[in-house]
Amino acid sequence: MSLFSILAINGHTLGSFQKGIDLTNKNVNNLNNKNYSRERAVFKELSSYGVTMSEAYRVYDQRYFDRFINENQQSSYYQEVSSSLDTIQNIFNDTQGSGFAKDMDAYYHALNDIVADPQNIPARDNFLEKAKVLVSKFKRSYEALKDEKSNLQRSLQQDVDSLNQLSDSLAKVNRQIAATPSDMIINQEKRNTLLNQRDKLIKQISSLIDTKVRYNPNGTTDIFSAKGHALVVSDKSFAVTSTQEVKDLGNGLVTYSMQIQINGAKLSEDIHKGKIGAKLHTQKILDDTTQTLNTLVINFAQNQNDLHKRGYDLNDAQGTALFSPDDDTLNLSNIQVAITDPKKIAASSTPGAPSNNENAKSLLQSQNEPIQGLNDQTFHDYYAHMVSSLGAQKNYMDTMYQQSSQIADTLEKKIQEISGVNLDEELVNLSQLQRSYQAAARVLSVTDGLLQTLMNIIH
Repeated sequence: MSLFSILAINGHTLGSFQKGIDLTNKNVNNLNNKNYSRERAVFKELSSYGVTMSEAYRVYDQRYFDRFINENQQSSYYQEVSSSLDTIQNIFNDTQGSGFAKDMDAYYHALNDIVADPQNIPARDNFLEKAKVLVSKFKRSYEALKDEKSNLQRSLQQDVDSLNQLSDSLAKVNRQIAATPSDMIINQEKRNTLLNQRDKLIKQISSLIDTKVRYNPNGTTDIFSAKGHALVVSDKSFAVTSTQEVKDLGNGLVTYSMQIQINGAKLSEDIHKGKIGAKLHTQKILDDTTQTLNTLVINFAQNQNDLHKRGYDLNDAQGTALFSPDDDTLNLSNIQVAITDPKKIAASSTPGAPSNNENAKSLLQSQNEPIQGLNDQTFHDYYAHMVSSLGAQKNYMDTMYQQSSQIADTLEKKIQEISGVNLDEELVNLSQLQRSYQAAARVLSVTDGLLQTLMNIIH
């Protein structure tokens, strides 16, 4: 072998070791980057002499990544629903005075004072004030639920926009991956960087929505929704759109629910994971809670109106409705106290008997009577069941989030063990590569010296 051949081979070997050193430094620079899969320099002996860097190998385990993606969808869902339920619970937190069980109790306590002294005007004034406070609390609870739903829908729209942006970005990365060959080291490193970007985008998409991932032989990925609707196919993305649907909650009370779709196909009922699935579910919880509260208010007002109309006031006139409007349009949003004159409270069961309290007793007893429109529950029990149901759902979501997040954390740690950068390992690799580089450099120096000597002899 000629000195020129030895010089060329050693120069190539020296360059290969330098590439390995650069690759190791790249790993070290990404020590804390959880979205980076470390790369390993693979060397191959040449047939004659020396070595060449044949591959920048990306250390990666598809199985653990797929399992993490599935668990990431679940934990994001449970966390989001739990957070929303916490906000809804606070609206009805009677221990802190934000619920209305205390105000309903105050309403009946004031009514009891009228039973004790039917002609007492201050007692009657107090009852009307307590009725107004109760109605005000009904309305504030409704407004709080409505505001929470508006906030939820704004956030849901932001998530849909983010999903579309991520899908578009993944389609662009797919295009770059497909266009990047894997024959040269520089292309391999570029391709590995694109694969890291691809996986990061898949993680982000999975935190938003149910995803099914299909990996193609060329390194690109296709993303589908839970029911197989395409979000990304090769270098094309398909936008998720949102629409509003009207839902009647009873007696003219309506709400607007956001629905999402792809190419006209409705997805809302099929999404049960990710933040988008969580917010669609929470939207239903808000609708159900509002409807339950509306049912309670309608039955309460109708019951009190019917009973009050049976009695007679201090003017010997037959009782009128306590709450308005006194028809099928009364609902959570428009209920009002219909009486302003305390003398018009119909406490007596017969005209001309101002000291009679029988009708006031009937109104008071309604507190403990089962109501057919409330599944034969009392007002208090129906309300308590609504609140306890929210608490049970919150506890379930908390438990499931804790379990799911622990599994996701374990899987992420395992991925980091396999694909993450280990500083000690990289320093050992760097030391070995530097020694190999130095050895190749000495051989190159000696060869160059011999060549110079030979040239001097010739001249």
